[in-house]
Amino acid sequence: MRLTQVDRLRPGVQIAASIPTAEGEYLAEAGQTVDRDLINSLRVRGISRVYTRDPLTDDIEIVSVLTESTRDEAMGTVADAFAGVGSNQSLRSVCTSMIQEVRASEGAVQGIVPIYPLSDHLVAHSVFSTLHALLVAAEVNMDAGAMLSLAMGMLLHDIGSAQYQATIEVPGKLTELEREEFQQHTRAGFELLREMLSAMPLGRSIALSHHERMDGSGYPRGLEGEDIPDLVRIASVADVFTAMISDRYHRPAMMTDEAISYLLTQGMSKFDSDFTVALTRRVEIYPSGVWIRLRDGRAGIVLGSRRMNTVRPTVRILEDERRKPLSTPLDIDLSIHSDLFIADVFLN
Repeated sequence: MRLTQVDRLRPGVQIAASIPTAEGEYLAEAGQTVDRDLINSLRVRGISRVYTRDPLTDDIEIVSVLTESTRDEAMGTVADAFAGVGSNQSLRSVCTSMIQEVRASEGAVQGIVPIYPLSDHLVAHSVFSTLHALLVAAEVNMDAGAMLSLAMGMLLHDIGSAQYQATIEVPGKLTELEREEFQQHTRAGFELLREMLSAMPLGRSIALSHHERMDGSGYPRGLEGEDIPDLVRIASVADVFTAMISDRYHRPAMMTDEAISYLLTQGMSKFDSDFTVALTRRVEIYPSGVWIRLRDGRAGIVLGSRRMNTVRPTVRILEDERRKPLSTPLDIDLSIHSDLFIADVFLN
């Protein structure tokens, strides 16, 4: 299994991972053979990359901490809530399932990157950012009650954004006026959750405060440092990370290593450093299935990463330093070969 650019997709290859929609259907299913209609559909729906199968990478199993059934249930629950027909019972049920699966993963590193139609970005973003937040919570041994508040708050943290969907579904960056208008979504979400999360004030506060920053540069209240609760700090990191590695109307998804690099450098003054580091231990910085090029010129595909050393994955070398295919692929564990370094990450 490898991650492939849609622009380089060719008829005849097989889809390796299903692409869900908020309607409970699949835009593409695992095992489906690609044809030109599917390629056009993926482009129209704003999808820049897909997982595909080929003989050289068929043995690569990419880790998804959530089962497809739980992911799909979560997307349906969020879609119902955004449409005003959700219930506290269904929300609590799917959050409990997500927490159970994260805990049962026993430290597994999330490898699957978010792939979904742009029209479903609010719903899918809510689900994937909740997963990333729960991975952080599990890494820091958060108790069950706090994890439930975190999950319920995260799944609905962008409920206020649904009122501004027309504003954010534009190909370019927002104007200053549009940005100021959109920033009202945090207060709108807080009010919308007054009833559904009435018994979970911290969960509800995630909707209001997930854009607050440790240095006081966030909104809507300009909170800083210790004034920001831990659940909100985790939510902030997960929200931004998920947004960066997902396709958006104004840009394609960033590579995971770029997003992590931002959080660990420019973002260090804005996000809680402990929770940011915890995130790097539970997601693949170099996701399985992406191409990498070593400093010595050889290139190949990432096979996977270990929890405590996600910056040094195992890779399958497929090209030599002259960029010619190897007759026999070579698997190298970079955590052992300390003299080898990744120079570039790309899709093919």
